[in-house]
Amino acid sequence: MSDVRVRFAPSPTGRLHIGNARNALVNYIFSRQRNGDFILRIDDTDLQRSRGIYIQNIMDDLEWLGITFTEGPYFQSERIKIYRDYACELVEKGDAYFCFCSEEDIRKEKQEAKKRSIPYRYSGKCRHLSKKEIQENLNKKLPYVIRFKTRGQRIEFNDGVFGKMNFNDLDFGDFVILRSNGFPTYNFSSAIDDALFDITHVIRGEDHLSNTPKQILILNSIDRHIPKFFHLPIVLDKERKKLSKREEHLSINHLKEDGILPQALCNFMVLLGWHCKSEIVTTDELIEKYDIYRVGRSGAVCDFSKLRWLNKKFMRMLDDGSFIDSFSRYLNRDLIEEESRLALCLRSETNDLKQLNELMEVILKGNIFPAKKTEENKDIVRKFIDFLPHFKGGEKELKQGINGFLESDSFSKRAFYSLLRYILIGSEEGVSILKLILCPGKEEIIKRLNMWMKL
Repeated sequence: MSDVRVRFAPSPTGRLHIGNARNALVNYIFSRQRNGDFILRIDDTDLQRSRGIYIQNIMDDLEWLGITFTEGPYFQSERIKIYRDYACELVEKGDAYFCFCSEEDIRKEKQEAKKRSIPYRYSGKCRHLSKKEIQENLNKKLPYVIRFKTRGQRIEFNDGVFGKMNFNDLDFGDFVILRSNGFPTYNFSSAIDDALFDITHVIRGEDHLSNTPKQILILNSIDRHIPKFFHLPIVLDKERKKLSKREEHLSINHLKEDGILPQALCNFMVLLGWHCKSEIVTTDELIEKYDIYRVGRSGAVCDFSKLRWLNKKFMRMLDDGSFIDSFSRYLNRDLIEEESRLALCLRSETNDLKQLNELMEVILKGNIFPAKKTEENKDIVRKFIDFLPHFKGGEKELKQGINGFLESDSFSKRAFYSLLRYILIGSEEGVSILKLILCPGKEEIIKRLNMWMKL
């Protein structure tokens, strides 16, 4: 067993979103830096919201991002007996107790707290039931939960990001560790599993800071080692509001379908809260350079324009093999030779794989678009059809050739480029006309221009 053991523990209640994926990536980098173990645990004890389909979605998205695990997946739903046994052990030890309060009782307590404008804490009504009263209630099969007993302790820990943290357990009162349906609460199952899996470092989002003191109390109660905690800053939108986990456009699946490269997304996510001198960093470089102790405490603003910029850079910098592999995965099929050649030729003209695919579809279909047929337009296209067969060379030579071709004509360069683009792809702007001619090949372009002339 490694000296460093970290875990990623998503709940399958929805698609993997960018904030949670960022946490997984940082855990992966942290473990790789230290030759540690990285464990995948599925926290699926929320019966109402957990869905089996999301488990596969999460695992597929992590695999697409290149995030791999040394252990797992483990499923909390398969470990229910373990949590129940530990809950009963805490009852016997005197650190937890049966609570028979009904939902109506709790509702009234909450209403009273609201009237008094104070935070709700359980009153402790069942805390002092005698053994006889408890047994009578159990014999009557009254529904119950098990609550952890707080004692007015101060809980202190040094967070790797936020520094020294202080809590008092009276601030949250006696909390539930086992629900009336026999399933554990998040804080209980998480603490028990972190203990049993010998987790040394817990790296997760800032929104879990308030859970940490409860988990420390549980770990102390079962005499287990307290891991080192790192809470990564919360991810914000451009208006500095917390990102909603339920928004589809924030899911990894949506970004994948939108043509974002996994390398660009990993680069983008790791920069949420951490600064690097170089804005463009490969995953291997991240493993070398990332320093979790230099993560900022302020909320990390998620600027998707930055993601698009990074994606554009990675579209151009990936080696040919890696790029074709990524494009094949996006299309979910192998590319034929003509498609690979065209993709490599056109990638510098597009910002994402979706845009590239759409452009290639237009070119490969061989359609032409009905640009306005003025006499002037027909004349310049006719002359260009005569010019192209005599042209030889690459992009530089084509540019020089077209400039020379247009010098002998009054037709403007901008108007000529716009006309050709519209005939070939239905848009007057965007793609380099040089690429648009060279990628399909001059014979194909001549064929399509002749088709347009005959319309």
